[in-house]
Amino acid sequence: MINDEETQDESQDNDAKQAPPAQQPEQVQPAPANPIANDGGAGDAVQPQESVLPAPKWWSFLTIGVAMIVILYATSEIAMKVATAKGKSMTNEFRLAEPSAKPDGSATANTAAAITNAVPKECKPASDAGLQPYILKQRAQLVVLGDGNLDTAIEFGSYFYANIVILAVFGLISLISLLVITKYGVSGTNGNVVAIFLLSTGIGLIYQGFFGVFQQRKNVEANMSQSISYGQLVKQIDTYCITGKVAINDPKVSLAAIAQSAEPVKAPTVNPATPATAVKQPQTGEQSPKPPPPFYVALEPADFVLYIDAKMREYQKLSILFDDKAVTSFTDSSRLTGF
Repeated sequence: MINDEETQDESQDNDAKQAPPAQQPEQVQPAPANPIANDGGAGDAVQPQESVLPAPKWWSFLTIGVAMIVILYATSEIAMKVATAKGKSMTNEFRLAEPSAKPDGSATANTAAAITNAVPKECKPASDAGLQPYILKQRAQLVVLGDGNLDTAIEFGSYFYANIVILAVFGLISLISLLVITKYGVSGTNGNVVAIFLLSTGIGLIYQGFFGVFQQRKNVEANMSQSISYGQLVKQIDTYCITGKVAINDPKVSLAAIAQSAEPVKAPTVNPATPATAVKQPQTGEQSPKPPPPFYVALEPADFVLYIDAKMREYQKLSILFDDKAVTSFTDSSRLTGF
């Protein structure tokens, strides 16, 4: 009996080992939740696009600020150098100083300016040993003042040109940043793009106010006018040193009067049948026509020195204009909204 029971238990153990394992019930995975509800199944909702740029770091904003400053400085320097070089080449003929010789001792390239701006060696009307060098000294002072105003006008012109270039560059950067923000939305746009847009727009608004505050156009016009006035005085000195006279009026009136007085006088036609007593004779005591007023005066060297000195005091001033009233309107809402 015992053997039969052991044999039966062994057979049951063998059947249990050969039986296949029981299958576990499959777990049903939950369906992914739709973040945007679809009303009535009208169609799939459009998912907002995400920016392809990585999330900004704390130091990225500092890098953007430094980069903007570098771009501003480089743009300003390049634009000013280009404008200054172009301005000097355009106003080279208006300079009063005599062109200096080249380092190798050869003649200057601008021969016309070398002849026109040549310094006179002497002033013939001023025979006094003290007055002649003083007149030439006045001429040298006028040359320095005239060329100084011309350089100042060119410098203000370069500022104007640099401001235009800066507005164009940062305006383009602002436009590109705005297009990116419009495409992805403010919440979906990378923070670096938003920072670039704010900085470039702020720089553009600041430089836009420079035109009204510093009066760049008026500064250019005022300094150019003063440079031309100094040049006219230099030419008067050169003319006086040759002729001893100074033009004070427009010569057109005098020249027209001279031309009329120079016309030949026609004798009255006499008919042979007319008696001689009937011919009108010129009345005695009749005054001859007055000579035309001269457009120049002859001055003594001392008087001429005083004349030039008075003109120098009249023209000698520093033209750096600015409008402080434009600062109050800098924060005006119309500058920010455009209305």
